[in-house]
Amino acid sequence: GSPRLSSPRTPRADPHKFASGGGGNRLEELPVENLRDVARHVARGERAKKVERTTMNDRSSRSHTIFSFKVELRGAAQHNSLSNMQIVDLAGRENEQTSECKDERFRELRYINRSLFELANCIFALCDGNREHVPFRNSKLTML
Repeated sequence: GSPRLSSPRTPRADPHKFASGGGGNRLEELPVENLRDVARHVARGERAKKVERTTMNDRSSRSHTIFSFKVELRGAAQHNSLSNMQIVDLAGRENEQTSECKDERFRELRYINRSLFELANCIFALCDGNREHVPFRNSKLTML
């Protein structure tokens, strides 16, 4: 059969109950039937992303973007196959001491740096075979 795509998927945990920061925090579930639909939604997400000039870059992403795809391959005699795929575009980390950001941009910078720090903590915990706990709930990014 032909693949059926749906994108993005809403997470089970509610990230809005945790530390706020960053931008819109929009979660949408959008059905798609083909790769053209996927490309259209990804382009829409890219247009909605907040981009600003920073000390290091002329165009710096000021938010993380996550696209989650649930792909269902429907076959004959109820032999369906389901796969999940995530595409993640992380905002870049900037040094708080050397950055010339002020006010709202400085808050964004700190939020981005904190979420990247929490992501690194989760990755280290997953790689450490002796750790019983992975701190996924410490940021919206790691919950998603």
